[in-house]
Amino acid sequence: ALPISWNVPSLVIMVALTPEFVLLCEHAVSEGFDALPLSARAILLSPEGPTSIGRQHQRGFFEQVLPEAGSKKQLVQCVSRDHFQLVPLQSSGSAFERRWEVSSRSSNPIVLSSGKQLSQGEGSSMKVGETIEFIATEDDSTRDVLRFLRFRLHCLNPPFQLKLGGSAILEELLPEKRTLDGTADGLTVGRAHQLGLHEKGLAEDTIGFISRE
Repeated sequence: ALPISWNVPSLVIMVALTPEFVLLCEHAVSEGFDALPLSARAILLSPEGPTSIGRQHQRGFFEQVLPEAGSKKQLVQCVSRDHFQLVPLQSSGSAFERRWEVSSRSSNPIVLSSGKQLSQGEGSSMKVGETIEFIATEDDSTRDVLRFLRFRLHCLNPPFQLKLGGSAILEELLPEKRTLDGTADGLTVGRAHQLGLHEKGLAEDTIGFISRE
């Protein structure tokens, strides 16, 4: 049997709490990113109005996750001063089912979980658990695209969590990276959904036992 266990703690119903939402940076093309604490990778979102994302709004944040000395092509310069905006949409369902409007405000496009690319002035919607990626042209001659930052929309008090444990877990995997947040729609686990977690967090000889979904 595979020496990995997914332990589901008791379901906590947080009726009296106001859900808090964050954009959590879960990937950056930069040395030392994996050592950053959770607090250095999270952007708190307003549940009532727009939140603008960019270097002028989160001063020092992008320079920390993309330090010029440890990233390719000084990628922090590919993050605009005003890159995109998130606005919560009204919903008759629970906070976990609420959708958010995403509006691109930069000449540097962003890509959503659906694969939809948003150029400047374009918009779409997303929900908790989905991602926004920053992209840049990696090679001007080939026009290859580099996805250098990935953020996931999280609710800080999700309806349930899965905690990764077992003897196959690498010791260097930080505690906060061993927890997966559930949503009102449930949670799908696999290499295709938690990009990088299984490759970086599990012993190499166990990866083959983890399906894409």
